[in-house]
Amino acid sequence: MYCVADGSYTKLYFTPDSKYLVTKSLGQIEGMISETHFIRIHKSHLVNMHFVSEVNNQIGNLVE
Repeated sequence: MYCVADGSYTKLYFTPDSKYLVTKSLGQIEGMISETHFIRIHKSHLVNMHFVSEVNNQIGNLVE
């Protein structure tokens, strides 16, 4: 679903309740993902656009 940078680690979220911590930076993960539906929306967030239902810039750049 999405990835979040955590220092030199990255948390990978597969479902809302399932996450996995890896010892790779978000940049390394981004380089490994060849699919075009993942985009970097922030310096610390990489999201799969198939799971984005709404983007709201009026209340603090919220992505749901």
